[in-house]
Amino acid sequence: MSKIFGTLAAVFLAVAAFVAFKNKEAKEVEIGDFKKALQVEKTTTNDLNAQIKRRKDAEDLRDQHKDAAVALNKELEKEQADYDTAKKDIVKLEAEFNAKKQELAQAADALKDLPDPEELIPKIKRMRAQLTEATDAIASAEARKANLIDLDTNGKARIKTTRELIELQSSGKSFPTLKTRISSVYRNWGFVILAAGDRQGVVSGSTLDVLRGGDVIAKLKVTAVEAGRASADVVLDSVAEGVTLRAGDTVMAEREEAKPNPATAAN
Repeated sequence: MSKIFGTLAAVFLAVAAFVAFKNKEAKEVEIGDFKKALQVEKTTTNDLNAQIKRRKDAEDLRDQHKDAAVALNKELEKEQADYDTAKKDIVKLEAEFNAKKQELAQAADALKDLPDPEELIPKIKRMRAQLTEATDAIASAEARKANLIDLDTNGKARIKTTRELIELQSSGKSFPTLKTRISSVYRNWGFVILAAGDRQGVVSGSTLDVLRGGDVIAKLKVTAVEAGRASADVVLDSVAEGVTLRAGDTVMAEREEAKPNPATAAN
């Protein structure tokens, strides 16, 4: 009987030792999983803080953009004032040119029906001097007029370019010539990082097309812009079925859709 109890005691001890060993292994696995979870939480928190900082930096850059737009507007006003001044100078030069031409015609007319040579010689010398002076003045006026016309043309071109830049920034559209790529994709947060920024023509708030193989596969909404990069949210329901955005996808300004002709639509 004592042998039976001894055997049972040995069995119970073995079972207890086995359960304790398994509990220890489970505890070690649980501790390892907990450490990994802490590391993932730390990494996620760091990434989130970095993204918050980038967004704040982008907002500061956006405010600087507003200041730059004000400065561009002032420059446009100055260019317009210079252009108006140049136009007035051209009108004045044309009046001087016409006056000199009239003087030249009068001088040529005075040489007709010459009087007595003794009286005419001093007069001829004086008229020739006046004629030379008038001719030189006309040539100078023509040169100044041509220069002012060039200034006028250049001023108009600069005004047009400045207006187009201001209109693009004010309308919230990126430059039509923009072509860049996705550098990073954050699927869990629904946004991407672009390899282009303000210098390349990305405008905050604009809509962009994501292309692959020449086809539009998704649309992006720019949320923040820096000098050389930008962040953009993926527009909901814009991603083509079965498509996943990835780094390297081409990004361009949103294509303008052609509006139907009312007469054609009516037919």
